[in-house]
Amino acid sequence: MSKDDVALALNHVDEGNRTTDIYIAKDWKIVDDVQRKVIAQLKKVEIKVMKKIQVKNGIKSVAA
Repeated sequence: MSKDDVALALNHVDEGNRTTDIYIAKDWKIVDDVQRKVIAQLKKVEIKVMKKIQVKNGIKSVAA
């Protein structure tokens, strides 16, 4: 059932259904999953960058 149907049934007249939102539990599973995946990717990139920096610094310290 749509949010508009719920608003109509509860006799809510506000634009944007702000009052109706109080009664509807939001499912954040999709957002949570996406955020977890983004964080995992960022950690992988961070590890790769840190390894490159260590290799670069190791080469500089040997040549110097």
